[in-house]
Amino acid sequence: LITAVFMLIAETVSHRPRRWEEKPGFKHAVCMGLMQAIALLPGVSRSGSTLIWASNFSLGVNAFFAALQKACEVLAKGEYSASVEEIHHVLKLDAPSGTAKSIAGIIHDALGCEVPIESKRIGEVPGTHIARFESSVDCLTFTHEAFSRKGFALGAVEAALMSESLESGVYEFKDLILKEI
Repeated sequence: LITAVFMLIAETVSHRPRRWEEKPGFKHAVCMGLMQAIALLPGVSRSGSTLIWASNFSLGVNAFFAALQKACEVLAKGEYSASVEEIHHVLKLDAPSGTAKSIAGIIHDALGCEVPIESKRIGEVPGTHIARFESSVDCLTFTHEAFSRKGFALGAVEAALMSESLESGVYEFKDLILKEI
């Protein structure tokens, strides 16, 4: 199994583009694949190690994820189309961002529909994510706007504190935050 995991990693990395910007989302896909591969390694849970991963460690974004999941439960009873818009600074290379993909995934899993993502790169915007739900009778919009990168650091500290009370293994930060609600 360990050989298979390392072969998977080598296969993924060998297909990496020469420059990250040639294939948007590549870093996110590699990270997600590595975390899943690590979870499969024998002895991970017996080693006493805890790994918490996330597409975004901001507590605000994770509250946004939770609100979306609840809203989708209600909206599933209606006929809503959904879309995601994300805005980041001009130096951000991946588009769409991992957070935008996570938002679209939450909506897709709950509503079973394809969710288009519009990515914009403007000025020095740290990160804004917008989820829209529209029907023939109304429109509902959820927005998270980061003012700085400090929120990511605070969330990472929270994840570290959470890890002390967890059994060893691999966890997704979003799931841990949602358990506390």
